[in-house]
Amino acid sequence: MLKDVSQLHPVLPGVRSHHERWDGRGYPDGTSGTDTHLYGRILGIADAFDAMCSSRAYREKLNREEVLDEIVACSEKQFDPDLVKLFLLIDFIHYDVMIDFHISQSSISS
Repeated sequence: MLKDVSQLHPVLPGVRSHHERWDGRGYPDGTSGTDTHLYGRILGIADAFDAMCSSRAYREKLNREEVLDEIVACSEKQFDPDLVKLFLLIDFIHYDVMIDFHISQSSISS
């Protein structure tokens, strides 16, 4: 589906590899460390962040501290530790506004 959109071609390796893990226990290829495309390592953190910030049928969303603690806990196992350090430099001052906007957009598209 995405391969048909030429503007997205540069990010396709990241889309494919965002479920890979730093420790090599991910999928689809089981790559580890820097063998996983940089975009995939970045998208993996972003995807996990989004998933933990969103309520699911089986659990409520986590609060900011819980989300960041979990990302740190998964550093060197699931996530590139250098990218986790960079991720933590993000100014989360507008975190609640971001999450509320995300939730409102999700409910609109449902």
